Amino acid sequence: LDSLKHDKGRRILVTPGMVELGARHDADHAEIGRYAAKMADIILAVTPERMPTFVEAVLQENKAEIMEFATQDQAETWVKANVTTDDIVLFENNLPDLYESRVFF
Repeated sequence: LDSLKHDKGRRILVTPGMVELGARHDADHAEIGRYAAKMADIILAVTPERMPTFVEAVLQENKAEIMEFATQDQAETWVKANVTTDDIVLFENNLPDLYESRVFF
């Protein structure tokens, strides 16, 4: 994110978290949340209820703004309405949404 953004731009991360972590789910989400908070200015957490330790870690770092969205589409709508040409956006993935909708429902 740092190498691609302009001087006046923001580093924006859109993430639904990681999937298939088993027993490491909470610990790994907390670790990546701490890291993301240091590397992004704004974090859009998609389905935050499935990764509460990520959200908590971002909030504890108190370095990035975090916004929560129920769906990937809602996060993308925010991006389209708020991103400027100086910003850089990283869409981490949307696998958790697809995985959970097809496997568990």
